[in-house]
Amino acid sequence: MPLFTKRGRKEKVSDIYDLKHTIGTGAFSEVVVAEDRKSGEYRAIKCIEKKKIKGKEDTLENEIAILKQIDHPNIVALLDIFEDKMHVYLVIEL
Repeated sequence: MPLFTKRGRKEKVSDIYDLKHTIGTGAFSEVVVAEDRKSGEYRAIKCIEKKKIKGKEDTLENEIAILKQIDHPNIVALLDIFEDKMHVYLVIEL
């Protein structure tokens, strides 16, 4: 059962975005440039390994909740969330 996305969502991140190259890494994730397959717009996708956040899921839930509430020109917007067995993907402005 998905923890961070809507129940029953059938799309995979790779169905919507063409993942290009890594632009950054951190302790729990890496950020990849991606191109929207329909619009051609570029986005950043934060790819978070679930095994690395095991026991710290509340931290990710807080990050998602905060990003959903913020609307500021100097802070990237959270555009979408995908989840599979191994990862959570946060689609954000590039």
